[in-house]
Amino acid sequence: MCGICGVVGETNPDIGKEMRDLLSHRGPDGSGEFQDQNIYLGHRRLAIVDVDKGNQPISNEDGTIILSYNGEIYNHEQLRRDLERKGHKFKTKSDGEVIIHQYEEIGRNLFSTLRGMFSISLWDSKKGLLLLGRDRLGIKPLYYSKVDGSLIFASEIKSILKQLGHTPPINWEAFESLLTLRYIPSPNTMFKGISKLPPGTMLSYHNGISEVIRYWDIPTDSIEDSGKEEILENIYELFDDAVAVRLMADVEVGVYLSGGVDSASILSAMTRHSDSSVNTFSAGFEDAAYDESLLAASTADLFSAEHHTVKGAIVIPEMLKAIMWHLEEPLGDATVIPTYQLAGATSQFIKVVLSGEGADELFLGYPKYNFLRRMENLRGGLLSKSISTISKIMPGNTYMSRLKDYLATKGGLADSYLNLMSVFTADEQKNLLTKTAYRKVKNSGSTRENLSNFLKHRDDKDPVLALREWDLKYWLPDDLLLKNDKMNMAYGIEARLPFLDHHLVEYVLRLPESILTRGNGNKSLLRKSMANVLPSNILRRKKKGFTVPLHTLYESQREFFDNNLFDAARLEEQGIFNVKQVKNLLSKDLSNVITRRQFWTIASFQLWWDVFIEDSTLSFDDDSEERLSELALT
Repeated sequence: MCGICGVVGETNPDIGKEMRDLLSHRGPDGSGEFQDQNIYLGHRRLAIVDVDKGNQPISNEDGTIILSYNGEIYNHEQLRRDLERKGHKFKTKSDGEVIIHQYEEIGRNLFSTLRGMFSISLWDSKKGLLLLGRDRLGIKPLYYSKVDGSLIFASEIKSILKQLGHTPPINWEAFESLLTLRYIPSPNTMFKGISKLPPGTMLSYHNGISEVIRYWDIPTDSIEDSGKEEILENIYELFDDAVAVRLMADVEVGVYLSGGVDSASILSAMTRHSDSSVNTFSAGFEDAAYDESLLAASTADLFSAEHHTVKGAIVIPEMLKAIMWHLEEPLGDATVIPTYQLAGATSQFIKVVLSGEGADELFLGYPKYNFLRRMENLRGGLLSKSISTISKIMPGNTYMSRLKDYLATKGGLADSYLNLMSVFTADEQKNLLTKTAYRKVKNSGSTRENLSNFLKHRDDKDPVLALREWDLKYWLPDDLLLKNDKMNMAYGIEARLPFLDHHLVEYVLRLPESILTRGNGNKSLLRKSMANVLPSNILRRKKKGFTVPLHTLYESQREFFDNNLFDAARLEEQGIFNVKQVKNLLSKDLSNVITRRQFWTIASFQLWWDVFIEDSTLSFDDDSEERLSELALT
């Protein structure tokens, strides 16, 4: 796991080094670079496989193809054997060298042969071609910008900002997405002119011309119903193999453990494939309503794991700004805070962990999926009139107002879904923003239109499965995986995600709709497939959800929020938010889920403004990260 960056075009080696070393947290174990005329490639290394010889950038035998890459290729040994039979010679045991020879053998088709997580940059000097590629589900990030005939790319935006030498203006389309979804779907970022390479795509750049090409997409075909028992057995075996290959490392591998079935399934498989006890790590809160640490500890005991709990962490403004410096974009997902704290504590023990991201999308684990399945056929009927009457009796009740709007929607699924699930609805955005800011948002693009266009091509699908596809393509990579990567890599932690092994993903997504939607959801397929390896008390646990007591955070740091992020004079000077509406939001109950999301979404934007607009020189060295990780352990 590493950090990569580069420039094709006019290059400055000194700035290249600065770009590279801004990524030192991603790769504290070493650095390297390649430069030749109009190309610079930089690399920071986190040594996991072939610790002694796996340095990058790395080239083929004659030095005409150079690679700088971030990730892990779990099938690299099999690919190596196939390539050696075809006459390829290797000088290291690294998975990166396999990528180079695979490119020599099959060209840009190489991405579809790789099993793992990756962001890849490959320079073919004979062709004058730069090839970038990102893994199928978007586990590893990759950003790029085209400026004055040059292409700049990096694992993180801050490296691109260093090369640009200035901070680009706000991307208002991305801002609208943030207010609606709480995250920013690819290819947008909050910085105008800087793009995310979408998951499952590659970018070729030759003679100043770039092209983004999709090499993988969510499968649309279905496999035959082979019977319940065979399907459950296949899921179990694919998952077990996904965990086994992710234990490939020359260092110790641990696991992030919650109280749920996802991480318990991972720990169970790790225990079967490990000769020693597994180190497990979980986050906890003093407020019992938000805390799963006791459940996590009991699961660890069940498998004789060495368990560590990070609980009662102190959250201070310095930490929030450090989180945003690593995050680089506003994200209305407050679980970024305990994720960062947990990574800081975990880094004192190990530097590779397995984590359960992707299970809820794959196996329909979110409560919203069950709700939508039950309620979608009731829109526009008698129930909508009843809820409308109740909402009049209970004015100001946000839940009832959202439910009324959802049920009253007679249009498409996109309208009804966003009426229910938006962080800020269209009407709320109009009230929240100044006239100038709202005009820019209205003229920039529409999440509603984007979602509607996405769903038009899925009219024949069960509506919940169609929305699940949207979540897999956008919410998963641009919220959950972005948070997972940035917060773990802040402390040089490599997180591996077995539920997102593409063999498992493709199999589950191709199951017949009747199988996927059977029962009450809540990951019933996963639970049944793990019935022989997990006890019934774990299998029966309801999803608790990973949430943060933001009302407690707000009260503990009220001066920072009221007199800094949401200071009235500052808001007036920004000219984006309506001061009265912000103050009204702050007066509401932040334990309410809708209000909580709204609060953190605009707080996140204000933190981003602090770090990247008002103080674009802000940086965090190793000493400050060590200090913050100590705070996380208190």
